[in-house]
Amino acid sequence: MNIATIKDDVCIGVYVFESLETARETAYTGLLGDMDDLLELPDGYGIGDSYLNGGWSKKPVSAGVLGEIYQDLTINTIRKRYSINDEAKILRQYLANPDNEEYVAAFKAYNDYVEESKVSAKIQIYGSEELAEMDILSYDTE
Repeated sequence: MNIATIKDDVCIGVYVFESLETARETAYTGLLGDMDDLLELPDGYGIGDSYLNGGWSKKPVSAGVLGEIYQDLTINTIRKRYSINDEAKILRQYLANPDNEEYVAAFKAYNDYVEESKVSAKIQIYGSEELAEMDILSYDTE
């Protein structure tokens, strides 16, 4: 079973023991370090998560981390269809010949896909289209 060491209401370590009693015996020796408590750790929780008033809660994810996840999701989706070389070619042709219908169409298709990829990434982060539309965080791929 997974055992969490708790300090100031936060999980600071995770250990595997046969039982909570065995973990407590080990803790008394000082081998698990400075802590306030030992608890069985439920699946889905870990170091940095909080245990307060008998309940677990996940560590909040910062806007910066979500921004990085958003960028990674967006870029990974774009790469499924367009390589970096494809992007450069489309942009270069469009910028050099903005009146060429073929290049305008290729750029529009590319740009539409990028915008769809961004919406898809936001939905993956927020969990629903409604929350994604609210877009609480401020981030974008540059």
